[in-house]
Amino acid sequence: MKKADGILSKAEIILVLMILGITPLLFTRWMTYNFHTPKNLFFQLAVFTLTGILLFRKEITLRLNSLDYLVMLRFLWMIPLSLVTERYSRLFDKGDLFLYLILFYFAVQTVLSKRKTDEIFAFIKQGTKVLCVLCFLLSLYGLLQYAGWDMFHPGGYPSYESKVSGTFGSANSMGCFLALLVPFLLYQLKSRPSKHITAFTVITLLLTLTALILTLSRGAWISLLVGLSFLYFPGIFQHLKKKIPRQWIKAVLICLMVVLILLFSAGSFFLNTDSAMGRLFIWKISGLMIADHPLEGVGYGNYGTRYLQYQQQFFDNPENAVYYDKACHIRLAHSEFAHITAENGIIGLILFAGLILLFRIMSAKINRKPDTTDKKLLIRIIQASFLIITLHATVDSVLRTLPISMMFYFELALISLLYHKYMGKRSALVLHPGKKIRAIMRLTGIFLIVWTLGYVIWTGTGYVYWKKGQVAVLNHRWQEGIDYYEKATLYLPDKGELRFHLGAAYAYTGETQKAIDYIEGSRDNFNDKNIYLVLGQSYMQTENYTRAEDHLITVTEMFPQLLYPHLLLAELYHKTGYLSKAISELRFIIESEPKIISDDVMTIKQNALQYMNRLLEDIENF
Repeated sequence: MKKADGILSKAEIILVLMILGITPLLFTRWMTYNFHTPKNLFFQLAVFTLTGILLFRKEITLRLNSLDYLVMLRFLWMIPLSLVTERYSRLFDKGDLFLYLILFYFAVQTVLSKRKTDEIFAFIKQGTKVLCVLCFLLSLYGLLQYAGWDMFHPGGYPSYESKVSGTFGSANSMGCFLALLVPFLLYQLKSRPSKHITAFTVITLLLTLTALILTLSRGAWISLLVGLSFLYFPGIFQHLKKKIPRQWIKAVLICLMVVLILLFSAGSFFLNTDSAMGRLFIWKISGLMIADHPLEGVGYGNYGTRYLQYQQQFFDNPENAVYYDKACHIRLAHSEFAHITAENGIIGLILFAGLILLFRIMSAKINRKPDTTDKKLLIRIIQASFLIITLHATVDSVLRTLPISMMFYFELALISLLYHKYMGKRSALVLHPGKKIRAIMRLTGIFLIVWTLGYVIWTGTGYVYWKKGQVAVLNHRWQEGIDYYEKATLYLPDKGELRFHLGAAYAYTGETQKAIDYIEGSRDNFNDKNIYLVLGQSYMQTENYTRAEDHLITVTEMFPQLLYPHLLLAELYHKTGYLSKAISELRFIIESEPKIISDDVMTIKQNALQYMNRLLEDIENF
């Protein structure tokens, strides 16, 4: 039995390391949400497999402290919230990934709970090596993308700022992940491994810093600078203590670091002021959500579905006309703190901030305990990495990217576990199940693994059909696209976005009533400007002009500089005999000066001019 326990123990460690090393690398062209779906499905399968293996243990030890209770409370708080907030979707439609992160947090602790402190640090060192290899692969791939040699996606992906998006599909997420790994690379150099490993680590560090610069992620740069300042502060302090009176050292160092960080932050702001102002615009709209729902928020996962209505409300104020060119549809607040407050209210924000504060307090107490310099350095490395994540989270929603949130909870779990080992302040729950209970637990473990595998395959198949439908529709193979979308809905029946795509495809093929039914149904948990455009056109075709006008006007209020809905309104007013309104809409198009003049914009302007000339001729002839 001891041999079997040893095999299980090794399997648990290997699986945790696989989760850390494989999850960030996964992406594919064959699924919808190419950069996220494969990561989410693998993470779910791996976490449930790990949980299933843990159920084979003879003894399960669970020790809880205030940090663990807070982690659970953050999730539990969403259950009463779901009863009082206006829902666009059921809680677990979007809350499941959050649940998997909580399971991962406690699974990591359970795997390591019976190990001695030295064994835990040995595991952390193993994890550091895995993260270094991961960092090498990600940074190398990012540089290949920058050079235009993307062997996985030869066509490339459109990007607003940088082509270096790695396996994340976002340069900001790529930058944050590389930045949080830098402290682990520096630990590898500090630990003085063999010459070959040192050379590999130096190359990886150079590749990482180069890729990080090319992401153009200002939040990642600033966060890394602060993280490194924190990491090296004690060493610099000890060095200067010999030359400068002690009472001045900390004050001088802190002031110097603050000045450098402020200068760097200001430089980063002016590097791309347009992007920075766009972020301020999004935060103002987030503020409207928070003002309306200060305690309960709009509901977990609802930020993206409520955003457009609040953008519409924001533009109701004429003073905000200066932001017309910033109008957009986003699903994230570009600040984790703003996003959490908007969705979960002030209590949700307090719970999240409490996690960060408890992490800082516990890790500081651990570091004050007498132990080897190497262990103190490892703890400080974890602190620095965690600091980088939380700082970047103030200016971007990086924790909505699974690999980053995975590292966030992994580092929380390690500090919580080490706090118990050093401080001994945990209530312990030790389960010694009998033979019958153990048999039930093992059957439950097998069921979890088998069920999750089936669920992942089933769901993944739906995403593959969804992607095939998108490809067919983009190539104007409408019926083929509809067939794939119909198949995808069998696997993903509650996906509002999928139902919208199916409805839009029916609209293009002239099956108007089907289009209306599917698109109206999609609004339960999905929102997008194209919903209102397609519904406006569809209701026009069914001669329901009142509904059509309502939807098209809604788009113009959400996106004041968008020209196409004004062209559709002109057509609607022409059909209903309101020629003066039609001409007014066309004149708006002709005289408008949007910030970006694309080929589509020029085509709409030309069509509007020709349309208005025809209307004026008809009026003169009449």
